[in-house]
Amino acid sequence: VLRELHETTAVLERIIQTDEQSPLMQYSGQYFTSGQVDEIVMVACGSSLHATHLMCGLFESLLRVPVTVVDATNTVSQPPRLYGAHSIVIAVSASGHTLDTLEGFLKCAPPGKVSDSWIKGLHTIGIHNDRMSPLAAQVTWPIFIHAGVEKAVSATKSFFAQCATMMLLAQA
Repeated sequence: VLRELHETTAVLERIIQTDEQSPLMQYSGQYFTSGQVDEIVMVACGSSLHATHLMCGLFESLLRVPVTVVDATNTVSQPPRLYGAHSIVIAVSASGHTLDTLEGFLKCAPPGKVSDSWIKGLHTIGIHNDRMSPLAAQVTWPIFIHAGVEKAVSATKSFFAQCATMMLLAQA
């Protein structure tokens, strides 16, 4: 666990030094400031769910847009509604392989390949750690947290990396 804590500093420095060509900056600069967003939905489970709860108030206060946090583990018994035009659905997963998060995310998006929904006005973002993950393949804008492999159960690096990424996304 101590090793994970020490590595967290380097992970946060990499995120903060994001250049203007990154998907994070390109996306947020293009859509969050345009006034085209009516609502934001964050889908996650586990420690990623805690990160979204922590950051949802920041999104609401900076962007002045309502934010709904969806616990992906509950989408089987309580399916969320579909979101459409002028919505942003953000899936947050440490690995990008979390089945509950992927299924919950897909239930919030219209049927068919999620990237096709771009034309319909739905914007999808994935905040995760693996470029080859199923989540990366489904979202329009994959944003990688570059936290590396978690060796401790506490998910320290990925949690702080997700929070820092969402802070930058909300402030851009």
